Amino acid sequence: MTAAHRVFRALSAAALALLLMAAAACAPSPSDAQIVMLWHSLTGAKEQALLDLVDRWNETNPYRITVTPERRDQAALHNGVLNGSRFGAVPGLVLASPMQVDVYQQRNILADLTPFVSSADGDVGWTPADRADLYPFVLTAGRATDGRILGIPQGGTARVMVYNRDWLKSLNFDALPSDWEQYMATCANAADRAKGTLCFGASTDDAAFQEWALANGARIMAASARVMQLAAPNSLEAINRLDSFVRANQAYRSTTQSQSREDFAAARVLYAFDWSDQLPNFRRAIRERGNFDWDVGLLPSTVQAPAAPFRAPLWAVPKSTPQRELAAWKFIRWMLDEPQTAEWSARTGELPARLSAVNDAKWQQQADPLMPAVMSTFAPAVQPEPLISGWGCIQDVLKSVLRDIYDGKPVTDTLTVAQYTAQTEVDYDCSLK
Repeated sequence: MTAAHRVFRALSAAALALLLMAAAACAPSPSDAQIVMLWHSLTGAKEQALLDLVDRWNETNPYRITVTPERRDQAALHNGVLNGSRFGAVPGLVLASPMQVDVYQQRNILADLTPFVSSADGDVGWTPADRADLYPFVLTAGRATDGRILGIPQGGTARVMVYNRDWLKSLNFDALPSDWEQYMATCANAADRAKGTLCFGASTDDAAFQEWALANGARIMAASARVMQLAAPNSLEAINRLDSFVRANQAYRSTTQSQSREDFAAARVLYAFDWSDQLPNFRRAIRERGNFDWDVGLLPSTVQAPAAPFRAPLWAVPKSTPQRELAAWKFIRWMLDEPQTAEWSARTGELPARLSAVNDAKWQQQADPLMPAVMSTFAPAVQPEPLISGWGCIQDVLKSVLRDIYDGKPVTDTLTVAQYTAQTEVDYDCSLK
């Protein structure tokens, strides 16, 4: 080796040492750098919205926290959390259904988010101003019966009733009926055999059961206990009322959601029911078929505080180290800040987590024109799915109830059997049904 080569190698080694020292000085220390693996099952526009927001977080957050998203199908995600918890090999954050969250809390897998939510540290907890801005469902959708907050919804969808405003005006109603007597009058006028029109399509899904129960003051499950209430007096009243429209030939038994939407767009029914993220589909169908004035609202209610069914996956944090749990929470908190929740809502059609999202310019440009009405009418009043692992099985029970009643079976007997069946399934793992 020549002298020139020895000098070159020495200089190269010195330069490499300096680079390594500089990198070590700039790199986050193991104690404050965190990598949070995020498991989700989103697809399409929702997955892309999440990935874009994760990229923004990774580029801009000051906490030295890197979130790494990984999409898994529902079964792989669920089984991965359950099996991984035995060996401490769980992700730092999951976006899971309320049913899955309840399974995880039964296995003692999840961290309690309540201390983070209520922390007096302004960099961690939600301030009084935050709490005033957050919709109530943010802190109720993932709350267990013992009061712990085990999950936080990113957004979610509400069950809405759409109505033909022009048709109502022709019936001398300038606004949506405010009580059941008025509602029944509009249905009686809308049903016309000669014209081939009816009041609405009566579906046989669990959402129909829930929305009519809530409109009559009934709750699927007791608020403070894991006790079903399907045969309670209010539930009987609700389902009898729904059945009365079918018996009077004012409502037909709809078999698909698209059928109800197409019939509404063609002005064959006065009312239709669907989830709030489907409003753009209604808008397109109405523009193509009927081009009439329409709006959204709630069924008449027998109680002062009306409610609508609501569904949303929940952010949940598996137990690990305090540092990683805090890192996962900081990402959740950031995702529910106004800019992020507004963007999520505009791109996915879900409700935003905050009232202030309506003032976001991007949200105003991209959201469906009826979304402000949904936010003002529905978002404060939504009733999240119960946090019970057996909800998937109970949904099947509710569907069966409506099918049996529409087939002529007695309401009281049917709900009595359903109450017993549903109660036995409360704690089953039905999350993959």
